[in-house]
Amino acid sequence: GEDLYYRHNVTRWLVRDPSYHQSEPTQDLVDSYISDFSACVAQAVNLGFTRIYVNPMPEADYQQKDGNGLCCFWRNAAEFDPIKLYQGTNGSWSYETLALQPTVTAVQQAVAGRRDIVVSVGLGAELGRSYTKFGDKWAQLSTSVQATLNSGVRFPATVGPNFDWGQLCGTLCEKYSAATKVTDSEWANFRQFLSNSNMFGVSSYPNVWAQYDPVTKTLDVTHAIRKLDSQLQQFADISIQGLRSQRKIFIVNELGVGGCLQDRCDGKSTLDIYQLSKNSYAGQGTFAGYNDAKSTTKGDIVDPFRYSWMKAFRMEWYRQTLAFFRDIRNPYAPDLAFLWSLGSFSVIANYHSDSFGQDPDGVGCDPQKSYCDPDVLAMISTFNQVTRQPYTAIFNLPGPKYYDPAVVQALSVRAMGVPEDFCKDVPLEFKPVMCTGVHPIYY
Repeated sequence: GEDLYYRHNVTRWLVRDPSYHQSEPTQDLVDSYISDFSACVAQAVNLGFTRIYVNPMPEADYQQKDGNGLCCFWRNAAEFDPIKLYQGTNGSWSYETLALQPTVTAVQQAVAGRRDIVVSVGLGAELGRSYTKFGDKWAQLSTSVQATLNSGVRFPATVGPNFDWGQLCGTLCEKYSAATKVTDSEWANFRQFLSNSNMFGVSSYPNVWAQYDPVTKTLDVTHAIRKLDSQLQQFADISIQGLRSQRKIFIVNELGVGGCLQDRCDGKSTLDIYQLSKNSYAGQGTFAGYNDAKSTTKGDIVDPFRYSWMKAFRMEWYRQTLAFFRDIRNPYAPDLAFLWSLGSFSVIANYHSDSFGQDPDGVGCDPQKSYCDPDVLAMISTFNQVTRQPYTAIFNLPGPKYYDPAVVQALSVRAMGVPEDFCKDVPLEFKPVMCTGVHPIYY
């Protein structure tokens, strides 16, 4: 029903305590979060990061099941006023006082005295129903957070919303009834919210086959962003290009490719590269890791990208995604992006089960402990050290060109040509892309 899947009301706010258990908020827990998160941001600053981006991501109560007995209702359909106080056992809390204010305080403490740091704050990821129904309240928050962060700094902070790519209103805007759809006055408030913000973003999980070019072998990396743009134009009478023309920063809040069998997966890895790439968000494994889809033995842990053609596709997916980021001619190319960078949508799925609890820096890309791809990691690391413009044409196919010769040489750690088993077990749908007789990654 509509109340179950298109919108649901927030009745209280909970937090996770240091043991990761859900509990009622207390000031001590909030203070502990500020201290711990501030130390985390400070470590990033100490490592040399001069741009700090933070973005709260509330989740539904995992003890509450949806109509199919599955956990949980999605935050994107949560209908709540971000400044409204909800009564709890230990006082009243709002999204503003429990999530935004403590996060901003933690960042301020971490960057205090560093006038060279640029701070960006997402007001929340995938909160479409709240953003569109309570735009007037979010407009107030965007203005107040900017004012707080801009006190005594050299570079103004960027603050704004992050949207789901496919469901602007919580689900598809046209799915709501006349009684529950976003009204004209609420759309006006929503536009004012975007006007007050100097940043906006999107969770981008494209179907890379939507407008795949078989001639140039170019994957459709802008598919998800175009979907958001279409909804903004159709329902809010505003466009991504229109927002960017107002000098608003555009962020891809999260982007990655998974190796999961399907959405809501049970930890099994897909055997179908077409399905994997069409549903790039379907990549969250279980805490036990991935199970072989062919196996009947529970706990048979495998690399989610264990076949050579999967790894080759993943590398090409990352390469073309980075090419898109680099392409200054593309109106959808973001100013900033958070990319799941070790080779999977789910960070937990990068590590062998016996590595859980160990220091990730100690595990790194050790093939005995991790499923991450060191070549992907090296490519992203190098990408971050290359200026966005100008770029030098190196790759013949496919897509835009963005590396200079020194970068290509540094990255060309794999052998040229096609490995013997490269095309042996590639699904039919993927053969035209990868099995061309020439390795598609390095030229």
